[in-house]
Amino acid sequence: MVEQKIKALLFDPFSGAKEVYTSNNREDWHNLLDCNMVEMPYRDILGEEYTIICDEEALLKGKAYMSLKSMSDLNLGIVNRCLIAKTDYSTGNIKSVEDDFFTKIKSRIQRVIFHDEQNSAGYIMLID
Repeated sequence: MVEQKIKALLFDPFSGAKEVYTSNNREDWHNLLDCNMVEMPYRDILGEEYTIICDEEALLKGKAYMSLKSMSDLNLGIVNRCLIAKTDYSTGNIKSVEDDFFTKIKSRIQRVIFHDEQNSAGYIMLID
């Protein structure tokens, strides 16, 4: 049986956003996010429910760079790389984002300067 891939948005605070195809399993997510443990909060983005797959232990690993930020929920801040996929309540899994999701989300991505030793340039996405 051929495993079906889903289309997701991979967001990296240094390289920005790109569409990726991933299996619907944690092993693929660990490889894409360079982590050992993921968490999957659900968030409303552009009026629809999405799953954000991110590194559970990012803040414990040293340098953490803000990648997603909510202005309505100041407690939400995702750091380092993350995946965004559509929430599928009927199966409890995730599914592909819409074909036009990347186009719609572009206006939410802002160029920023991280205040680290090098004043590194990067990106942040506002999700509400």
